[in-house]
Amino acid sequence: MCSGDRAVTLTVKKAMDILDCLVGARTSMSCSEIARRLEMPRSTTYRLLSTLTVGGYVLSEGDGLGKEYRLGFEILELVGSLLDDMALRRRALPLLRELRDVTEETVHLVVADRGEVTYMEKVDSLKTVRMHSAVGRQGGAGSIVDDLTPALSPPRVPGSRRPVDPRPR
Repeated sequence: MCSGDRAVTLTVKKAMDILDCLVGARTSMSCSEIARRLEMPRSTTYRLLSTLTVGGYVLSEGDGLGKEYRLGFEILELVGSLLDDMALRRRALPLLRELRDVTEETVHLVVADRGEVTYMEKVDSLKTVRMHSAVGRQGGAGSIVDDLTPALSPPRVPGSRRPVDPRPR
């Protein structure tokens, strides 16, 4: 977070950090584990986890010191709402199916955002062996999308961010 960004509410930012931590863990975690990983006081972590639990964004399992936390089902509601509202998915789906039929391979629609790609839609291959991937999952550097992005981007003027003008002079 930039120190000059006065519009950021630190409490909300810390709650988002907890959600990100749980996404990255892919398993239940104790309050102490989360606090340690985020370098946050345990008492602050506990209060935020309690608030997120009341909202359904985090589920708690067990009780007392053995209590563990994982993402809650309310997260699915948010994601589902976002994916349903995306006109891009609806418009791309027929093209993705056509591309799958031509290539006989699994086809993905990805969106790049802040140095990562998010899988927005997937059309599975009709073959028996399939690629394991999930809509909503993110990937960073080293993904096949990163390898393809330069090939799909318009050529640039060397040393500039400006695209080459393809029109003849």
